Amino acid sequence: MGHDEYYSLEMFNHLLAAAREGLSLGFFSGNSVCGRVDPRPSSSGAPNRVFGRIDYFGPRDEGMIQRFPTMSDFPYQSPHERDLVGARNVPPCTGGADWTCAAPDHWVFAGTRLKQGEGIAGLVGWEFHGDPAPIPGLTVVASGPTQDAPGKLNGGTFTATVHSGPRANVIFNASTCWWGDGLSEPPGYVRPSVYTSPLGPDPHAQRITQNILDAMRRGSFPNEA
Repeated sequence: MGHDEYYSLEMFNHLLAAAREGLSLGFFSGNSVCGRVDPRPSSSGAPNRVFGRIDYFGPRDEGMIQRFPTMSDFPYQSPHERDLVGARNVPPCTGGADWTCAAPDHWVFAGTRLKQGEGIAGLVGWEFHGDPAPIPGLTVVASGPTQDAPGKLNGGTFTATVHSGPRANVIFNASTCWWGDGLSEPPGYVRPSVYTSPLGPDPHAQRITQNILDAMRRGSFPNEA
């Protein structure tokens, strides 16, 4: 959930292996699997207490380096995050948008009555994923341009994706750090407001999440699309 940036190579490899063995994955998050880290002991010897960023997942991207110049210092010898997530971290990386339906007949939208081009206002925020992976059967279920402020596009495009793993397991990528805002509003919660503003619990986001979790619970990817 939320912001899921930092993975070690071991985390990536174990999760990818689990998906290939039939584990369903839900990336209800943005900026997932971006920075590769090196967990190491603390000064007292406690294992896996300190980490630093040592690389980035995916290929060298000059657009990302222009946005974050320190990225030029890394070797880019890590696997591609979109092989795991279904999409990748793309420039400008930050921005906001409405989470806009791109495949209304897909089972993900069952019971929502969302039509092509309709969506959930302001739900894409802070960071997102784009450039969907060339995985057979992968569907872009939501997509749209991102902005730095209302009416000020920043050249980005978010893509939320879903595809079947090798054992008919479900792999979903919400493509936003703010997905949880559409699910609940616990006491003390402060809603984010930058680039755009999500509007809080939304029955469409709740039903989409239910559809995905139900498919994961059944342990099979629905045939209809």
